[in-house]
Amino acid sequence: MVDPKNPPVDGSHADRSIEELLAWWRLPFIVSRNKEYEVRVLYDGAHDRTTFLGRYDTVEAAAAAAKAFYDEARLVAIVE
Repeated sequence: MVDPKNPPVDGSHADRSIEELLAWWRLPFIVSRNKEYEVRVLYDGAHDRTTFLGRYDTVEAAAAAAKAFYDEARLVAIVE
């Protein structure tokens, strides 16, 4: 998603609604700023804001970074 209409805002994860957490947890999004594209995600990397994943010069590069994070975040390890 590029410039989503209602992205998660800064604030403690504990104060977020369950609906916001279910909708946005581990779902990266792209914010365009001054001809740059910033990738962010609501994740446990930061407990009071979305996590910054990187800044890119093109939307294609930002989308590739967002996809790489999403694919990695979906992996589940099974330990016996």
